[in-house]
Amino acid sequence: MLLHYGMIALLSKYRLPLFIGSTLYVLAASAAHADEPARLIHAVEAAGHHVPPIPTLRSSCDDDMLCIARFLKERIGDGAALIPDDGRQQEARSSWQKAAALTDLGNGKVALWRFDARAIVERFKATKLELLDLRRTMDDDLDQMRRVAGLFAGDVERAFTVTYINGRQIDWTVSAPREGLLTPVPEIWVGPETGVASVLLAVLLKKHAKAVVRGEPTQKSAFLTTDIPVTHGWKLRVPWAILAVPDFDLSVGIVPEAIGNK
Repeated sequence: MLLHYGMIALLSKYRLPLFIGSTLYVLAASAAHADEPARLIHAVEAAGHHVPPIPTLRSSCDDDMLCIARFLKERIGDGAALIPDDGRQQEARSSWQKAAALTDLGNGKVALWRFDARAIVERFKATKLELLDLRRTMDDDLDQMRRVAGLFAGDVERAFTVTYINGRQIDWTVSAPREGLLTPVPEIWVGPETGVASVLLAVLLKKHAKAVVRGEPTQKSAFLTTDIPVTHGWKLRVPWAILAVPDFDLSVGIVPEAIGNK
């Protein structure tokens, strides 16, 4: 399920070319069900990375999938990681997909699970929104994220850039809703589990809507990644694009203006 949603995000939400996204989905899914080095290698290549020929890898690792995964991680470099897969993240994503887009925490506070501009607008109509909790937002839908940003920040030309590993670059624009901006701008909560796309949202709201950011420092990464199951409870995290915001370094994350919860 984790792999499924990650690949769907590549296809329909990050504007990855169809043939690349389709190849990633099929090959990575195959790698999850067969200990064939070629499957893992082809999935990494489909993400835009250059790897040695299969015979070269087999000369060093034979058919040892963990050995090959470690080799690929070192070859890819920044953004790549070989991480344990205990199934908890998959279960969390499965629950997240079934849950409502947001949860009302009371006193004007809302926890956002998915980027859903319509749900936020409806919540705003019901009562004043004072705080948006992004500490565990798992969504990575950039198109929906920019719609949420537009609710408060309005029109921003070239708000952020996505650079794919293959060199293709796309500038994204944030647009104001036809119904007008939502005011006042709520405070933003972030933390170590805040996803990369949610860190981007916090940065855009801080930069263009003067939002106050509270919580704990976020992860230090600007990479969009997908996880490819390897074997024996391990998965290879492979970067396929890099996010960039003018005049802000996403690779250092966000250090909130106020550390700790309000």
